[in-house]
Amino acid sequence: MPTQPASTHPDRRPFGCILNPGANRNRATRNAEIVRTFLDAHFPGSRMFISAGKGDISALAMEISRSYGRILICGGDGSINETVQTAMYTGAEVGIIPMGSGNDFVKTPGISRDVNIALKQLLGATCIRTDVLQYKAITEHGTSQGIVVNTLGLGFDGRANAEATRMRSLKGPLMYAIAALKAGFASRPVPAKITVAENGRQRSYEGSILMLALANGRVEGGNFRICPEADITDGLFNTVMVPEIGRLTLFTRLPLFLVGLQHLTQIVSYGTATQLHIQLETPLPMHVDGEQIGNEIASLTAEIRPGALHLLVPAGFAKMHNPGH
Repeated sequence: MPTQPASTHPDRRPFGCILNPGANRNRATRNAEIVRTFLDAHFPGSRMFISAGKGDISALAMEISRSYGRILICGGDGSINETVQTAMYTGAEVGIIPMGSGNDFVKTPGISRDVNIALKQLLGATCIRTDVLQYKAITEHGTSQGIVVNTLGLGFDGRANAEATRMRSLKGPLMYAIAALKAGFASRPVPAKITVAENGRQRSYEGSILMLALANGRVEGGNFRICPEADITDGLFNTVMVPEIGRLTLFTRLPLFLVGLQHLTQIVSYGTATQLHIQLETPLPMHVDGEQIGNEIASLTAEIRPGALHLLVPAGFAKMHNPGH
């Protein structure tokens, strides 16, 4: 069942704004003054906090939750993830000004990737409750646990992300496309046992897989529409599985993900779930919201947290998902 909005009346309460200067390979700072000027004019009393490095954002989000109750995160998908790790427990409202390289999550709620337009969208934004995934994985370094705001990718998906993070001279869709090609040559299918639950009903799969993605959002890797039907308010996450296939088949099907037509092939399996567990015979690489978690994931458990995030979204998106409000 779709979650209900936390608030339907935009206000001008101040934000505690977090800017990640390392986002988009240290390009985010170019927009700092634009954001400050806008907040001073439209949300007086707001203050900008500059993140000092990885892991710092969660601490800043906690401080802002206590002092302001509203967080404006200026960064990419990794910065959003760090912010939500705190905000989903404090109940703080979260607004987003995308300044990353891929800016994938914002494409689902319709937040503009143009900084100036995204700022203007804040003026009419509505706060709604959106879903978050929690995961626990066994990696080569031990146990890793955290949250997923947009997507989690295991196998080919995780390897493509790892390839993209190594590219320093490219960015955007071209970087992700080249990374996907490299991952295609390096990836191998591995035997897996998957158990999926949806509202108490279980189903299972046993066989070799090339990729498994868990999608809360619709887009990843710049322009790859991993799951066009994903809904961040439905209390479910979507599963996207590619079984054992040859490289030629993989490379001829990849372009379908760019236009959201992968459903036309019977190779890709889609589903929805509230819980999932996968055990792998051979460990695989995994990313969460574009951040590499590990290159040897042996098992993974994930569960949806319905309505865990208070997210500020453009008015049009809010009306579409809550027509009675």
